[in-house]
Amino acid sequence: LATPNLTGIQRSNQDIRIGFTSMPLALYRVQWTTNPAGGFWNTLSNNVAGTGGIVQITDAGAIAGHSARYYRVRTPP
Repeated sequence: LATPNLTGIQRSNQDIRIGFTSMPLALYRVQWTTNPAGGFWNTLSNNVAGTGGIVQITDAGAIAGHSARYYRVRTPP
């Protein structure tokens, strides 16, 4: 299974939109953290279906109250 690649991160008002490449029929997990060295990642969206194209996920309200968020996309085990 190909590793997903982030294609873009955009701000829209208080939201963050994350785009990543996907494979058809694959499932993905989008996670975020405020401290990438801390080891704990929160799941933003789970079992996101791949399309063979770019998939976009919105982190609603991500800007409000947070100085920084780091994102990653994984294929669930």
